Amino acid sequence: MDFEGKNIHIEEAMKMLEKIVSKLESGKENLKESVELFKKGMDLCSKCEDELKEVKLQLQYFENENNYSLEE
Repeated sequence: MDFEGKNIHIEEAMKMLEKIVSKLESGKENLKESVELFKKGMDLCSKCEDELKEVKLQLQYFENENNYSLEE
């Protein structure tokens, strides 16, 4: 996934989200910094959702092509 000009894996994005949440929960950031962190977190979250949707589609395609269900 591409984020801020870098190609990152979803695992790295999740770690970044955890750090953002920790900073926001600490209450140490000023309002402007908090808003920027929130926007960055929402962007990361959206990109993670997109990637997970893509993987889900790939798995569904695999299930259909192979007449197999991963939900057994």
